Amino acid sequence: MRSKTILTTAFALCPQSRRRRSMRGGERHGGGAVRIAILALVAPLALALAAPVDARVPHRRECHKLTQQIARYERDLGWALERDNELWAQANVRQIAHLEDRRDRLCPHLRQPGFAERVGGAVVSALLLAGKVAKTAFTLGLL
Repeated sequence: MRSKTILTTAFALCPQSRRRRSMRGGERHGGGAVRIAILALVAPLALALAAPVDARVPHRRECHKLTQQIARYERDLGWALERDNELWAQANVRQIAHLEDRRDRLCPHLRQPGFAERVGGAVVSALLLAGKVAKTAFTLGLL
């Protein structure tokens, strides 16, 4: 009896089995509805597994590692500037910009002002202070 059930199942999956069933008097258990139900259950699972890889959330460690690398290259940039090594300084600035862009893409919750924005803000503050000092000195007749 068991072998008959296996053969019946094999015939149900075979495309030629429809002709055999139609000759026997039609479908017995509504096989079309079962196939549609199985497809309805399997399709969402297949779509979920085929989700894009870029949509994944990075692990906390990746964000921390990028932040540490940025800090290291900023420290190296200070050393390069102390030694007046322009090539080393330029390489560090490029690497810092690259790492910050990557961290901004992967970890938007850690979005911080970029290195250029921080340095630019410091330069603007220094220029404003120098202007105030020069204005005061010129007004008092020291210059």
